Amino acid sequence: MILNFQLSCIILLTTLLVSCTKNKHLSSNQKIIVDPNILVYDTLAGVRIDSIQGTESHLECLGNYLVITSDCPHYYISLMSLHSDSIIASFGDKGRARNEFIDMPHIPYMSCESNSLLYCQDGTNKVTKVINLTESIRTGTCIIDTVYNHTNMNQENTTFLLNPKVRISKHDLDYDDPRNPVFYPPYFTICKNEKTREIDIFPELIDTKLSSLILIAYTDMLRIKPDCKKIVQVFSFMDLFGILDTETGHYKSYKMQQAYGWDFFEQMTSLDEAYKKVCFFNVDVCVTDQYIMLLRDGRKIHDYEKNHEDKTGSEINIFDWNANYIKSFYVPEHIIDIAFSDQTNVLYGLTSDGILYVVFYNIKRIKLKQMKRIKQIILSGCILLSGCAYDKGNASESVIQETSAEEQVTSQIVHDDLAYGIKDMIVMDNMTVCQTESESPVYICYNTADFAKTKEFGKIGRGHNEWIKPHLVARANNDYDIFDNGKNRILRYSNDSLVGEVEYKTMVAVNDPHIINKKYSGYTYLEPNKTALVIYDADTYKQMDEFAFEDKEQKGNSINWDFVWDGKENFIVIAHLYKKEFHMMEIDKKGKISQCTRYIGDYTFDPEKHMYYSDVEISNELVYMLSQQHVNLENGNGYSEIDIFNKSGKHIKKIILDVVAQRMCITHNLIWLLDIDNNLRVVTLTDK
Repeated sequence: MILNFQLSCIILLTTLLVSCTKNKHLSSNQKIIVDPNILVYDTLAGVRIDSIQGTESHLECLGNYLVITSDCPHYYISLMSLHSDSIIASFGDKGRARNEFIDMPHIPYMSCESNSLLYCQDGTNKVTKVINLTESIRTGTCIIDTVYNHTNMNQENTTFLLNPKVRISKHDLDYDDPRNPVFYPPYFTICKNEKTREIDIFPELIDTKLSSLILIAYTDMLRIKPDCKKIVQVFSFMDLFGILDTETGHYKSYKMQQAYGWDFFEQMTSLDEAYKKVCFFNVDVCVTDQYIMLLRDGRKIHDYEKNHEDKTGSEINIFDWNANYIKSFYVPEHIIDIAFSDQTNVLYGLTSDGILYVVFYNIKRIKLKQMKRIKQIILSGCILLSGCAYDKGNASESVIQETSAEEQVTSQIVHDDLAYGIKDMIVMDNMTVCQTESESPVYICYNTADFAKTKEFGKIGRGHNEWIKPHLVARANNDYDIFDNGKNRILRYSNDSLVGEVEYKTMVAVNDPHIINKKYSGYTYLEPNKTALVIYDADTYKQMDEFAFEDKEQKGNSINWDFVWDGKENFIVIAHLYKKEFHMMEIDKKGKISQCTRYIGDYTFDPEKHMYYSDVEISNELVYMLSQQHVNLENGNGYSEIDIFNKSGKHIKKIILDVVAQRMCITHNLIWLLDIDNNLRVVTLTDK
């Protein structure tokens, strides 16, 4: 059996021993031998975010998107925003039309010249179609710019187009007569301006009469570096990978020390013996501009096929493009496909039953409710940006001066039987509205007077009056808006009736929308090098102003400036997740930021263990900031605090909570809390 998930993960190294010995089966210029004993594994935790339709799926992080290809009956390609985890477009029907695919597209990759062009081989592998992502997202259909036909290609071959005049193809095992296959070795070709050069890296095939064993031995996966300068070839059933330089044709192979080689297959006398001795080393491989990431299984083929789901956890090994060993990780989930974004430092993993997980290198998207079950969180290079600058450079600065006034409070659990996970809370009139993690209902409302559940509403879906990735914005009385990142639209409701709809004016994912006053509202968005608050006109949806934190060195680390915010009556507060720092600002009648003060604390934290402000609320002319200074993210131990300031930045007092809380809402003299055990709690304030 050639397994549905072929993939890669092999080779780990720290001491690189160079061997110049030639191998008759693989003609590489150099071999680097890797000692597996030097590997050190850190544990990462995965969090479920979605499910993927189809029996076979593949993930690739390309540009600003997670590209999901699957054999879904309705479409082959889906695009998920890397910054909102929301599906923003699905297209690519089955068929023979120009904008359709005969079979599931093969190894999608981005143009090295434009991040709006997606290259996909049709399942036949004889045609490459260039998809215009900008137009496909805008129209909701697959818009094809160009179709390239590949002549003299077999069905199993793989082709990468570097540009219209240069293509690299990998030709798989071939034979003249299927009834009595005499195999020809695989090889690469580089075609420039219609002149073809062959790169023969396999001088001799393994010597065996078992045709199936030959197919197993040469099973591999190919991925191309985003700048198109290198291709990695990873073997599924050997601890081996090779890197091809697309400009020179130079090929190097890298092998795990003491791992079996090609001659191991020649010793097999039967396919049954091979299944008991040959290991399924490499399950998947993903690449970025910096890294090659290998997903490893390590079981014998027989054990893998017999107990496919028995394996607990997955191993991931990371190398750079010079085959230098970087890091190894263990993930408790059994995943079969991976994709990594070096923009957001987030690893995506897919299980065999189609469950999509995210594995965190940083804490950016980790909710506090997950802290108890996350033993270790790794921030990959999460260093506060020395090159970071504010778009609003005229902000004045002040040092946070805390008073000694403290109040210890006891919270009351008002609902501990929540059937749905809760991920957000807002206030609407005399109701606290909780957004669930369920497809239906999306929202649950509680009366602020007696804490009774009053109603449930909302459904995830693609039909009329349904949402894919909703954000609720409460307006006056019973009016509210739903920002749907899945459909790039805003739905306006009055008394639960849909009264209007407008398309987004921006291509970025809208996050954390709030009302500032009757005329202006705001939302946040995240790009690789920028985290920003946008102020927009609530009637026309026109952008009025922007307050941004930007990575001037373009290292993609703006995620460290992630913040929470709130606005009331022309007054806005921004509080940072990873620093004791907040901004207070005012906006004028034209929706522009007119004044801004930056408040800086003296607290230095360990980003692997701590966050700071996780929520902020403006109520009764006071600012409430939910602090996690005394919460250990490694184990979830500790307690949360609420710092209260006036609008001049003066610290009024500190409220010490008896729980770890992830979100809060302020209604009248009540503080509503969502704790990490998913209980809904209430604290009664002594001072209204």
